[in-house]
Amino acid sequence: MKNAEELKNRGFRETLRTKGKCPFIRNSFKECYCMDMNSLRTDDAIYYCGKNFTKCLIYREKMVSSLLTPQTRTYGKSGREEND
Repeated sequence: MKNAEELKNRGFRETLRTKGKCPFIRNSFKECYCMDMNSLRTDDAIYYCGKNFTKCLIYREKMVSSLLTPQTRTYGKSGREEND
């Protein structure tokens, strides 16, 4: 549980650093709203990639999966797995 608490605190610090934008916005995942922008996804991208990113199911899924992945994997600043 201590590991989860540390990740949560790190997430809050990252939130303050990004000033209300999703921390994954610079290195988005293929399923992110901001990746394939079109008129149908614009409203969702503005809502979920902005200050409401903690309500985004994609963000939540990626945060949970990062808690469950083996610690041997390496992650970059964006939280995405890096390839060797």
